[in-house]
Amino acid sequence: MSGPGHERRYYRRQPERDLLYRTLQDNLETFVATSREQGGDLPQHVRHELYGYLDCGILARGAARVACEVCHDSIWVAYSCKGRGFCPACCARRMNDTAAHLVDRVIPRVPVRQWVLSLPFRLRYLCARDASLVRAVLRIFVQSVNRCLRRLCRRAGIRTAQCGSVTAVQRFASSLGLNVHLHVLFLDGVFRRVAPDSAPVFEAVPKLADTDVARVAAQVQKRVSALLEKRGLAAADAADGAPEEDDLFARLCAASVQGRIATGPKAGWRVSKIAGAPVLLSPKPATLCAEVDGFNVHATARIHENDRKALERLCRYMLRPPLARERLTQIENGQLRYELKRPWSDGTTHLLFTPDELIERLCALVPPPKSHLVLYHGVLASHASWRKEILPEPQTPWLPPWEQPQDVPSVPLTPPRATSSQDASPAHRARRLSWAALLKRIFSLEMLKCSRCGGRRKVISFVTDPGALARICSSLGVSPEAPPLRPARPPPQVELDFFG
Repeated sequence: MSGPGHERRYYRRQPERDLLYRTLQDNLETFVATSREQGGDLPQHVRHELYGYLDCGILARGAARVACEVCHDSIWVAYSCKGRGFCPACCARRMNDTAAHLVDRVIPRVPVRQWVLSLPFRLRYLCARDASLVRAVLRIFVQSVNRCLRRLCRRAGIRTAQCGSVTAVQRFASSLGLNVHLHVLFLDGVFRRVAPDSAPVFEAVPKLADTDVARVAAQVQKRVSALLEKRGLAAADAADGAPEEDDLFARLCAASVQGRIATGPKAGWRVSKIAGAPVLLSPKPATLCAEVDGFNVHATARIHENDRKALERLCRYMLRPPLARERLTQIENGQLRYELKRPWSDGTTHLLFTPDELIERLCALVPPPKSHLVLYHGVLASHASWRKEILPEPQTPWLPPWEQPQDVPSVPLTPPRATSSQDASPAHRARRLSWAALLKRIFSLEMLKCSRCGGRRKVISFVTDPGALARICSSLGVSPEAPPLRPARPPPQVELDFFG
């Protein structure tokens, strides 16, 4: 996004040049056809995610015109798929936007600690298929940590306290495998009222010890085991009990949890990997980390109340996309090589996938429909009575000129807090940052400043008509048609030796 003279300029994203895009473009129809021949079909929300990704960022599928009011210089911005499964662009946009929202409008200026709950393998498949089970496990985890914080505060003489937390549900591991685990940002302390009519006051929790984390892990293991027994899932195990043969998506999820291949001639095999020398891990004592029967609880990361930049980085880490495009490469034989973030203990540095095996992994990463991936608890929940008194003062987001009030020169940076939803301005009620405001925050890019004359740009129109889009693409030197999908290829023929 940087031009000559170190001036940042906007350049259109070209997803059709990415290796991930070309892989789905050439192999998606074959994967879908092969799956149907094997007696299974992908769920509708998974198909919508896969085919929607192939339209993301393509000008021929729709675009918005942003033009300068002075010189009428125009740029065209393609529509996005708004996917939340694996699309690198849309997931990165949601990551940055949600992290900015949490830092600016949700998390008050108090110390924050990240608690991470990793589940045993036998539960990852169940949680991947059942969003209600994830919410139940999360409720148990949040209640256990809240009890720990209140217990520490009672030792310091603090009573009638309330806690708060924000949760990001992650469904992936660094190897693109299905791994449902919970990242929860807890306010590292409690809020209480000194007097009935006084404002809530924050009290930092005393120092956390390893025994406190171990106690939380034991409580979570005990209560989740009781929950599974109550639901009749105590004997379920994704590693031992295979899902029904007619449920293709269930087989994909189970294989992804186990690190195996679900379809094709290598079904049941382990994913190929490239291994180097074994990594010798230095023996370091585990700090604020405990594991009980596969339930791992980690609570090391803590952010100071004044370090908002570190808090935003931590929020982005919790909300990051599952796939990093720069770590995906293609080797000579057509296989795809994916670099691991860190080498494994056996020396594995890369995983090898065929195109169909990579599509299998992407399908398993798509979350179920109508399942929230960011949740709020305690004083940060939407129905909490103390929420309005605890949240930071909302900052009015930057507005383009055509949305600014005409009777005042500019929108104030810190307006007074609205007393009701009727009195709140659209800027106060806005949940997401605008496209231009987000680019300015992340890349310091003045999207609505004309690079030719320095005037202000504004959105002129949204174009969806195929004929108009074809003329626009032709004038820009872009293909007037969306990249075509390669038709499904027939399965390889088995050679029979009749003369042997």
